Amino acid sequence: MSWDCTRPIRELPTAVSHVFQYGAKYFHGDLAENRLKVTLINAPDPHFTGHMIRQVESMNPRWYSDLYHSVAHLKRTRSLRSLERIMFGRDLPYVEQRGAVHPWGGYDTLYRQLIQDCLTAGINEMTMVEWPLEKTSNYPIVRLPWPRDEDDEVPF
Repeated sequence: MSWDCTRPIRELPTAVSHVFQYGAKYFHGDLAENRLKVTLINAPDPHFTGHMIRQVESMNPRWYSDLYHSVAHLKRTRSLRSLERIMFGRDLPYVEQRGAVHPWGGYDTLYRQLIQDCLTAGINEMTMVEWPLEKTSNYPIVRLPWPRDEDDEVPF
C-alpha cells in the first residue's frame, strides 16, 4: 500500500500518523503564537508634524511566510483549523467532485505535504524541530511536487 498527501493520516500506520500529528501540533503552536504585528512609531527624521513610520514588533514564522507567498489566497484561520484536524486525526481527503474541491481538503493536503516534506527531507532552518524520523523510514510514501520551486525568491 502506498500513501500520498491527498489522503487522510488515519490511513497510515498508527506510529506514522502520530508523527504527523506531532508535526501538526508543532506547526499549529508556532502559527498560533507568532503572528505579524506592526506598530507605528515617531519617525526618526520627521518630514512633517505627526510623521510616523511602521515598525515590526513580531513576525510570522518563516515557513508560513514562504507558504503564504507560494499559495494563492492562503488564510490563517483555515490553516489553524486544518492543523487542528490533522492533530486530532480528523483531516479530510482531497476529493474533487464535479470539478470543485472543498477548501478544507485542500488545506489538509497542503499541511500534510508540509509535514511530509519535513519528515522526508529532514530538518532545515525553516522548522528547527527534532522529528522522530526512524518511525517513518519503512513505510512507502509518495512525494508530491511542492507548490513552488526551491530557487524561487519570496517577495517581501
